[in-house]
Amino acid sequence: MYLYDTKTIIPINQWMHTCLKISGLRWILGASLSIFSYAQVTEHTLVTPHTQAEKTDTSQDINHPVASSNLTGGCPGGSVLDFTSYATHSDALITIFTVDGVDMQVSLADPFGIKDPESHTLATTFKSANSLVILQNANTLADSTVTTLRFSKSLRNLAFRLYDVDKSNANAYNDKVIIHAYSGSTRLILGSSDYILGLENEFLGNNTFAGLNQTDNDASDADIQIIFPLPVDSIQIILKEDLAGILNPGFHGFGIQLLTWCGTNAAPLAQDDSFISPTGISLPLDVLHQGVADSDPDGDVLILESAGSNVLNNSSSQGGILIIRDNGTPLDYSDDFIQYTPPIGFSGADSFLYVIHDGYNKRDTALVNLLVAKSPGGVSPAHLQLWLR
Repeated sequence: MYLYDTKTIIPINQWMHTCLKISGLRWILGASLSIFSYAQVTEHTLVTPHTQAEKTDTSQDINHPVASSNLTGGCPGGSVLDFTSYATHSDALITIFTVDGVDMQVSLADPFGIKDPESHTLATTFKSANSLVILQNANTLADSTVTTLRFSKSLRNLAFRLYDVDKSNANAYNDKVIIHAYSGSTRLILGSSDYILGLENEFLGNNTFAGLNQTDNDASDADIQIIFPLPVDSIQIILKEDLAGILNPGFHGFGIQLLTWCGTNAAPLAQDDSFISPTGISLPLDVLHQGVADSDPDGDVLILESAGSNVLNNSSSQGGILIIRDNGTPLDYSDDFIQYTPPIGFSGADSFLYVIHDGYNKRDTALVNLLVAKSPGGVSPAHLQLWLR
């Protein structure tokens, strides 16, 4: 779905172009705005870390698979974070890792870490061996927790391995982890549902569902690789206990072993344009291609999002009417244009702003200057359309 408000427009599955246009707004199947608050991801209070003597090292209690620098479907030569070089534990509420110019912020599920496993702590996130581990102390069947990874830049082709840290146990219970990816504050959803049931050694590849619902019972290793082909700003990991309705108290959960990504998402470049328009005649303005054409460093599609003297009001500074048109090709954004109709009887200088976006969360704004002049008789409006640079 392609959802529109004054702050967020984001198409999902744009490469499939499964869209239609309704009253100038596009709706692409398979996306929704989340009730997730981005402020909840970023605004935390730092908690004073425990002293080393207070920490309990459980790294020997967890079955860690051998780390691999290659993720199927990832990108060879991309950036890699394997957690190996970082501190054994991180008990602060916010932890920053920096790799290849990208900061990763981890909001922990429990600021007190694993200081006291018997204190009925709901959940904990900590660094152990080569993994970021998310554990939960199940006291009720309703127990759940959320850990968020937030990145300072939108990451392309983000991939990571998720594994069951307590798979050596033989207890008859299920752990479930749900993973959501976000572009800005909008949750990315691919397909008709936001989850799939995970299978052992499942590789999602280009058909990744950005929301993953992975159920683990101890009969399976439940090690999976998750790949997000769309640019991702943050990941939300929700750990729930005991889908089978059998309570098994104690710590159990999942670990993230390796993160890789190929590049970041750059903003598109909108270029200012100038036109001459005849008085009293509505004129199509091809702002995407005229003069110095608008572009995107990543080669993403360019989408005309809005236009107006204040970017959103569909009116020029002198009161001209602005309408974004699809040129009769609702599945092709490249030939869209802005229809400009000057005020009745107006001649002189006019202007407006327009916004393009790249189909994800990056935008740019450009200025259009117009000179509305009386047209000589017998000259068609098409021949009067001149961009001056």
